[in-house]
Amino acid sequence: MTGFSVARKALPAMPAPLRLLLTLIVLLGAGLLVGASFARTHKVTGSAMMPTLWPGDRLLVRPLRGGDLPARGAVVLVQDGPVLRATRLIGLPGDRIGATESGLRFDGRVLPRFRVADFVLPATAGLPCPVAPTGGTCRIARYREMTRDGRYRDVLPGGSARPDARVPAGQMLLLGDARGGAVPRLVPLETLKGRATKILWSSTGEIGWTRFWRWGETLRPGRILLPLDRGTGEAKQRDDERRRSL
Repeated sequence: MTGFSVARKALPAMPAPLRLLLTLIVLLGAGLLVGASFARTHKVTGSAMMPTLWPGDRLLVRPLRGGDLPARGAVVLVQDGPVLRATRLIGLPGDRIGATESGLRFDGRVLPRFRVADFVLPATAGLPCPVAPTGGTCRIARYREMTRDGRYRDVLPGGSARPDARVPAGQMLLLGDARGGAVPRLVPLETLKGRATKILWSSTGEIGWTRFWRWGETLRPGRILLPLDRGTGEAKQRDDERRRSL
């Protein structure tokens, strides 16, 4: 992955009692939300969807009903052998899609994208950065990729070329947001298990169940109830402001 540099940023610490209270509120609210919507949750363990999803994010995943398919660009949950994975739905049957190192090509036209503020990963996030020293901050070049319907997603640079080809019947095309070395892949539609709508909460996961009273120490407050469906206009502005506060 390219575009790394190191910066240092002091993050104010949240008092332990407040973190514990916030953790309990989030867990209770998440339980009520999941139960009321007949949804499921999924814990992200890999980095293929960064910067959108971080390892330790707990997603709210809504089941698909009546054979409905998510919209292109949705974050979906798929069965990959014995493992469930969260990834990005890029194409549906009949779509003609290609890829270059600078972005995706849809029906012969490259989806526009532009450079935005770097993705900053604080050391307190509990995630590794190849070049950041201990206590430093990982800063990664980030691009905003627009879709045909005016929505957008943030991606990390890189990617492999793929010639234009139509998505076959009964298949879908998937690609993570961390594009460095990633290759779009076709998988059967029947592996689709649901659509992720938001991040319920996020934690570094360094403290186990036997010390639940310390969960607040690993909570990432800025990622609680973070929506994954990113639109335009005022909603986009509010979303950008919240993400800058992480």
